[in-house]
Amino acid sequence: MRLVPTVCSVAAAMTLTAGLALLPAASAHAALLGTITCEGSEFQTYGPSLTSTPTSTYIATEDSMGTCVSTDTSLHGGIGYTQATDPTASCDTLLATTTGQTTFIWSDGYYSTFDYTSTTTNVNGELVRTETGTIVGGYFEGNIATLVAVLPTLDLSACQSGGISNASGSATLEILPL
Repeated sequence: MRLVPTVCSVAAAMTLTAGLALLPAASAHAALLGTITCEGSEFQTYGPSLTSTPTSTYIATEDSMGTCVSTDTSLHGGIGYTQATDPTASCDTLLATTTGQTTFIWSDGYYSTFDYTSTTTNVNGELVRTETGTIVGGYFEGNIATLVAVLPTLDLSACQSGGISNASGSATLEILPL
């Protein structure tokens, strides 16, 4: 009778070990990742359109990273999504300092969550937004990150008429060890 419990225990241990081998080793994989630099584009939509009058506005941002150089050669790009509602958005708040969180979904199906502080400047009619912060979850967790988006020549005179409904331009993402 003693043999049966031992056989069951051995079988259970073998099943558990086999099951663990099939689970993705995300944390071990993330620990091996060091850096990534990506070039891509950014597209923002504003609903309702931004005008000179502050109003509650839904803002959606998509960063498409198409070309990446990484210490993990399985990463070839990714997409980052940010969605927020600003209760007082207007053309004037485009230059405001804000905080937020973006989740990047990488080409291999894993993700990185980026908490950031954003500053925006107007450089010769182009809005240059720089987000700096830390990766707080997923790949590269604990690393620092910077995303720079350049939204060329917005027609700010549209703020006085129909408003600005979207903006697009280039984006660069860099994640480095802390």
